[in-house]
Amino acid sequence: MDFSTLTKSFFSQNKSIHRMLNDNQKTGILACGYLQKSTRSGSIHNLTRMTYDGVWVISGTGTYEDAQHGVIDVGPGDFIQRSPGVTHSTVVTSDDYAELYIVVGSDIYHLLDSMDVLSKEPPVLSPGLDFKLLESFRLFLENLSSAEHIDLPLLVPSAIDIIIQAHYLHRQRCLSSAESNALESARRYMSANLHMRLSVEDVAAYANMGYEKFRKLFTKSYGISPSRFMQQARINQAQQMLSNKEAAVKDIALRLGYTDSYTFSKQFKQFTGLAPQRFREMFL
Repeated sequence: MDFSTLTKSFFSQNKSIHRMLNDNQKTGILACGYLQKSTRSGSIHNLTRMTYDGVWVISGTGTYEDAQHGVIDVGPGDFIQRSPGVTHSTVVTSDDYAELYIVVGSDIYHLLDSMDVLSKEPPVLSPGLDFKLLESFRLFLENLSSAEHIDLPLLVPSAIDIIIQAHYLHRQRCLSSAESNALESARRYMSANLHMRLSVEDVAAYANMGYEKFRKLFTKSYGISPSRFMQQARINQAQQMLSNKEAAVKDIALRLGYTDSYTFSKQFKQFTGLAPQRFREMFL
């Protein structure tokens, strides 16, 4: 069962629950729901809300737009933030569009903002289609529907938890993406500077990571340690250079950052099973 189908099984079609902690529409609202929308009737234009609305796209596509950020495409796994006082438009661009939403009062929004919990930039986050977040929505909607009015304040932490989960998942994915980019940049850096006597510490610093973190992440991502990667890359380059019979083994060793031809020949034989000169004879 895919995520969209599972979500439909959890929530009654177009089920929405709006409750009020007090009489103030701006600060007292708690709301949650599941909506399916079409291109014909699902879009909103130039709306300004005084509440915080978190809209988690489950399926389909659309766009979010405000004056500061312009038009942003949205799709499954994106989390749209409609902040208090911001005029925005949300346009549905496919008929299989579905969303889960949560609404809290502006006071709760400003509290979370003051604690630096919210990732306000950009207004569209990407927490992905997370099953734990889906279950949190399901439980909150169920409790919001059945709670006595006197018990509604007890649900505020659950609403905050959903918002924080979405932001945490977004930050996690951004961090993973940033780390992947840093590792790939480090890999290219090593490949382009085989002539330098780079240490793993040097490359970790280039990737703006600590030594242990870099070593572990690189090994996990590429299945080879950074030091082993550099050794293998040098030997691969040496094999190409040995195809030129005019290049002396000693010169090749120096050009690849080895201190002497003996060290180079020893490592070359460890990787290939042949001494450099023997490899050249066989190759030629």
